[in-house]
Amino acid sequence: MERKFKAAIFLTILIFAAAAILNSCKTNDSNPKTEDNGHSANTGENAADPESAHSIPDNLPERDFGGYNFRMLIFENLNEYGSGMYIEEENGDIIDDAIYKRNKTVEERFNIDISPVYYPRQWDNRMDGSKSIIAGIDAFDMMFLHMRVAFQYAERNLLVDWFDDMPYVDLNAPWWSQDAVQDLSLFGRLHGAGGDISAAKLNNTMCLFFNKNLFQSLDIEYPYIDVASGKWTLDKFMSIIKNGSGDLNGDGAITPDADRYGFGMRNIFYYPTTVPYCGGDKVIKKGNGGEPVLSIYNERTMDIFEKLLEILGSGAACVAAEKNWGNPQGAPIFNDGRALFADGIMGEIITFRALEFDIGLLPTPKYEESTPKYNALIEAHGGLIAVPVTVSDFEAASIITEALCAEGHKIIIPAHYEKALKTKFARDDESSEMLDYIKNSGVYDYGYAADNITLELGSIGYYFLNNPNFASLYEKNEARVQANLNKLSENN
Repeated sequence: MERKFKAAIFLTILIFAAAAILNSCKTNDSNPKTEDNGHSANTGENAADPESAHSIPDNLPERDFGGYNFRMLIFENLNEYGSGMYIEEENGDIIDDAIYKRNKTVEERFNIDISPVYYPRQWDNRMDGSKSIIAGIDAFDMMFLHMRVAFQYAERNLLVDWFDDMPYVDLNAPWWSQDAVQDLSLFGRLHGAGGDISAAKLNNTMCLFFNKNLFQSLDIEYPYIDVASGKWTLDKFMSIIKNGSGDLNGDGAITPDADRYGFGMRNIFYYPTTVPYCGGDKVIKKGNGGEPVLSIYNERTMDIFEKLLEILGSGAACVAAEKNWGNPQGAPIFNDGRALFADGIMGEIITFRALEFDIGLLPTPKYEESTPKYNALIEAHGGLIAVPVTVSDFEAASIITEALCAEGHKIIIPAHYEKALKTKFARDDESSEMLDYIKNSGVYDYGYAADNITLELGSIGYYFLNNPNFASLYEKNEARVQANLNKLSENN
């Protein structure tokens, strides 16, 4: 009798334990932020988790560098959208104070002084830092470079290889972008890294903004549910655009100075450049031997560009550009409250906060529902961290660079992403959730970054609007680009 009673209790415990496990699994499966059939909002790399971030060790050795002056070459106005690397003193701003705290933490830990070496952000000055390197002068220890400029430095053999010359940098750590390591390296060499050393990568991930007031007045449902369910596609986006235009002044024509558009592209670069990535394609992918292979020309990208022409040809969308794509004067259609959508980069949520109407954020739509994830280009101002070959102490350079990125992950990114973007600047809970999708959509492309090699194909969407024949544009560049790639492979 006693044995049966004990067996019954044991069986009851097993049943309750199994139920608890099943319930736990069910809870996780039903949480769209944890697992959503490949459309995860929070499972991307470098997810901003302020609590867990502080517990991740950087495994760096203790060093006293005796007050060494660690010099960072950075843009003169890199602090735009809170993407900065250096702040002189605390000023009460959430993001600025986080940057200041990060630098002070590293300075005190290793007994160094961090100082900026500024260079103008204008494109004409992009190679200013190269002069001292070519002359063999040890002028700075680390550089934050425009992504494409970093590849121009690398082409001139002015940058160290992160795999061989940065002994204390752990590129597998969560503060370094694994996509950048994988997609921007070739032949076992990496000359520029992306990561949480600043918020520039986040802020320069391309996305969409929409006018919530116009959506409400036109009785159009916000696309939030479609995004979460993986149904925010190019066709869905186009259907909303076409329903959004309107002849407001009744003159029988839709013009950018007075009427409403479904999509007011703010320049010829943002959306046209990122749209070919929506299906998961890239200009350059690695072949089986690790060699660079042209991969942008296929049926999917041809269809994507046909859809881009369809959007523009419908009269419901226009581009602020010098060409005749509907808005040659660059009228601020979205800012005036006369466009459902505008293209841009994530950091612009900070400046759009000043608009008088309510805005929402969305990731760039996928090509189709079966596309595994949302994909958007990280614009080149998202930058790369590089180290010049003239550095005299690679140990010090690698230790301090690793520490700056690790502390950026722990201090800057949580402050910028969780406290500023998601809490202070996002206007509703849904937009805050959309930031996760946008953050995880960012992609790097060797072909985009190395446009000195890929020529017009490196910004194929931009050049497509000047030559709206995808096959013709590709054929015009293919032979020269392939010759550049063959030369690159031969030299490696």
